[in-house]
Amino acid sequence: MNGTVSRRVFVGSVAAGLPLVVSASSGSVTPPPTVAGHRHLASEEPDVMFDHTIRRLAAIANGVRRRGVNTEDARLAAAHLSMLAIYTQQSGIDARMATGFKELVDARRRGEVDAELDAARVRTTLKRYGIDVDERWSKMPRPDQHTREKALDDLSRVGMTGMFTRMASRFEHTATELDRRGGGVARMTLVQDDSWRAGFCEVLWVQVIAASAESAAACAAMYFMPQFDAPCVVAQASYVTLLFAYYGLCL
Repeated sequence: MNGTVSRRVFVGSVAAGLPLVVSASSGSVTPPPTVAGHRHLASEEPDVMFDHTIRRLAAIANGVRRRGVNTEDARLAAAHLSMLAIYTQQSGIDARMATGFKELVDARRRGEVDAELDAARVRTTLKRYGIDVDERWSKMPRPDQHTREKALDDLSRVGMTGMFTRMASRFEHTATELDRRGGGVARMTLVQDDSWRAGFCEVLWVQVIAASAESAAACAAMYFMPQFDAPCVVAQASYVTLLFAYYGLCL
């Protein structure tokens, strides 16, 4: 098998299910570390800030899946992702990952990276963190090639900081709309009329597809930085949480 085919197969596999960076076992959560205390990318040990964010997103995702989403869920997700964006920027993670981003884009131009997700492998990975994914997720439409390529380009341009910031803004937008529509506390009080479905739900669906493409791009980038796969897991957890919100609000 030649090197191009091997890389394409490997990246497709990595994008769907990278090795875990934290244990899925329950227990007390370590408070987020200061920026000065972050681990280096060369370390194979988990980064405590990413560990904290993944665990919090897993708890939010499972709550949203069970009972629907409310303002508190959306704003908590936004807050965790915003904190992570600040952390990645101030700790210099994006700068140290710049070479990997460039290699990712170059590989895409050579046709060696497609960033397609294997639904079954992603589901297995998320389950290891305690995130339950039902059959609706595995059957949903996947981003088209243009959307996947745009996600790769955006990742190389804005880095993980920009990606986490964009993800946070999606959850904040959901929280704002829930407040405006009266669904801030209980989903059953939400006014779901035609304008809601034609307005908010269509916008949210576009955001879900974009998040799917971004998570695939983030995981593909980890091929060039296999020692630091936490951004892939955060992106996947964020994507499925947003998807669960769409299930509860729009279907």
